[in-house]
Amino acid sequence: MKRKESRKGNSASRRSSGDIERFPAQPSTYHDSGYRLSEADQREAAAGRSVFIRGDVLARVEYACRIMGSRELFFYYLRRPSSLVIENLYFPRQNVSTAHCEVEPSDVIRAGREIRSLGYRVVAAGHSHGFGSCFSSLTDWEQAAQLFFEAVTRDRVERERTSVPCRRVTKKDGSFRLRATLPGGGVVAEIAPRKGDDGGIDRVTFWRIRRVSMSSFATSNAKGEHIFPALEVSSCPVCGARTERRVDPAEIHIHVIGPVAISESDRETVRRVIKEKVVQSWSGRPTVVSGGTTYKVEVSSADVPTETSVDLSPPSPFTVTRYGVEVGSVEAVVLEEAAAKVPALARALGWDSSSSGEG
Repeated sequence: MKRKESRKGNSASRRSSGDIERFPAQPSTYHDSGYRLSEADQREAAAGRSVFIRGDVLARVEYACRIMGSRELFFYYLRRPSSLVIENLYFPRQNVSTAHCEVEPSDVIRAGREIRSLGYRVVAAGHSHGFGSCFSSLTDWEQAAQLFFEAVTRDRVERERTSVPCRRVTKKDGSFRLRATLPGGGVVAEIAPRKGDDGGIDRVTFWRIRRVSMSSFATSNAKGEHIFPALEVSSCPVCGARTERRVDPAEIHIHVIGPVAISESDRETVRRVIKEKVVQSWSGRPTVVSGGTTYKVEVSSADVPTETSVDLSPPSPFTVTRYGVEVGSVEAVVLEEAAAKVPALARALGWDSSSSGEG
């Protein structure tokens, strides 16, 4: 069921051009530019139940989608490491048409290194559906899964303590076990008591611990609509068992901070980036829109390094061997993005900060 939207601010900031609802499938709240996240806001954002995004970032997305018209476009949503608010965008080099947008693995590596050099982290990715409706296709969910493997997630650890009754069971050798049914039923556990226990225990406590990661591949369109779904992956840190759930967008609350407005300088930056970094085609034959094939790194009109300032050498390859025989491999781009966000993985792979794209 669609949740009722909660809105603040004037109608001009709430709606996009043509009086189209920005978030037709999700609850949304608009805040003033000076809004600061409360402790409750931070908990909701960290858990993936809320998305906080600056209004000027949303305006740039809408402007870029209008420029692209019926063609698709891929981009990253960025935040500062110490912030839970989406504060910027990044458009990687890409090939697009009316039915797809494609970023080469080398350009994913380039994007990750450049974004980190700017002091940002990728919190989600997004793309345009042209003039189509905002929904998540099977390909979009696959992209959300890819973001999970690249550690582009919001993570939390949940701990649940439950006490259940148990009974003593005597074995043939004279020893005994405590038998209890795990919470949820269906699974019976036998517990060996510690030495010295006399069997007088009538209850045992179970801890259910799970790591929950949420990745998001958002969809926007040229009409000014948006949807921020999420893929929730729950895993057990002990046995590694994993389950996935596609979160209903109605469960995620969108918070827009500041007016949804774009300055003329930002308009110029968006136009220039699309002209220089996006190769567009109609029928499979790529052409560079507005001419020019020089690619530059430009996120905003301010803190942007040149392309030559970023090391683009490929990361170390990683192969899987069994008894000395190669049986598989892992894409370097997946490992680099994950290792950049998970220091323990970088150490396990033997990569230092420079080889994993950091610094």
